[in-house]
Amino acid sequence: MDIDYASEFEAYSDPPSPSRTLKHTLGLLNGTYKVRSSDIEDEWPLAMPSDGITLSLRVNGKEIWGTYEFGMFEGVLWMPERPMRPSFDRIPFKWRGRETDEGEMSFEDDQEGWIEFWGDGDIVGMISCFGDLYFRGQRIDSTVRTASDLRNEWDGYNDEEYERENRARWGGW
Repeated sequence: MDIDYASEFEAYSDPPSPSRTLKHTLGLLNGTYKVRSSDIEDEWPLAMPSDGITLSLRVNGKEIWGTYEFGMFEGVLWMPERPMRPSFDRIPFKWRGRETDEGEMSFEDDQEGWIEFWGDGDIVGMISCFGDLYFRGQRIDSTVRTASDLRNEWDGYNDEEYERENRARWGGW
């Protein structure tokens, strides 16, 4: 019996990376992005929202505020610096949010990720949420909450609120 090792290797190799092409202009950043992620879709298919996974971004001066809905995870992100041109540079962000099944809140300082802005609404990124979850998205519209609203949600992820929710969830433990 002959084994075709090349075919076997291809069957177990990672999928190809998305083509890395920068656009001529950065384009609008404010808006909602339709996101795809095999990490999320394969890991939690039953938790996927009916309208898919999304990320919304709002430029506020030099920073960006955003919100994400990634099926099992949702929350707010903050980037201290916004991109000024398309590039493969990874722009870091911090995030706070919750796991949607149990509702457990996460708000530690080491919760990070990054986004590359390839231009014309094309992004690639990673969020360190229960492992490194990679995603790719395309801006689909300009709908997004205000930066002050997102900042208020960010501030709501804290020790006091975590303890209050924990007591409510587990009956005062």
